[in-house]
Amino acid sequence: MPRTKNSLNKKEKYNVKINIMDNDVLDKNFCSLKEIANELDIPFHTLTDIYEKRRTSFTRYSNCFYFPNLCISKLDEIV
Repeated sequence: MPRTKNSLNKKEKYNVKINIMDNDVLDKNFCSLKEIANELDIPFHTLTDIYEKRRTSFTRYSNCFYFPNLCISKLDEIV
């Protein structure tokens, strides 16, 4: 049966981990990338670039001490 228009996905599919200076700031599961974008308050297209590893601005400063480490993975990929 197809989903109805504007229905929300309730199955958690993504895990987000944010780490700053070896401190876990966020480790939470989400149902959609849109939900993650709303939680982190960043544009959806930026978040999809991060997820697809296309966003170089997040890797350019990764060697800085206070720069957050943001990891988005699918739950079925986590082992």
